[in-house]
Amino acid sequence: LPSEQVVSVEIFTLLGEKVLQKKCVLTQGKQTLQINTDDLHLGAGTYLLTICGEEVLYSNKIIVGK
Repeated sequence: LPSEQVVSVEIFTLLGEKVLQKKCVLTQGKQTLQINTDDLHLGAGTYLLTICGEEVLYSNKIIVGK
C-alpha cells in the first residue's frame, strides 16, 4: 500500500452471498491478511475475496478445503 488506510475486506460465495464484511486499518507497504475460515463456518469451496480502500482495489479467488 502506498500509505496507511482503512479498507473493507469482504468475502462472497460464487453465488454472490456476502459471508464476511470487515473494516480494518492497513499500514503502508506489503500486507499479509489471515482469515480464520473455521470462525466463519465456511464450507469447502471457492470464494471471492475483495479488499477495497481509498487507494487500493484487490480481488482474488480463495479456495477453502476441509
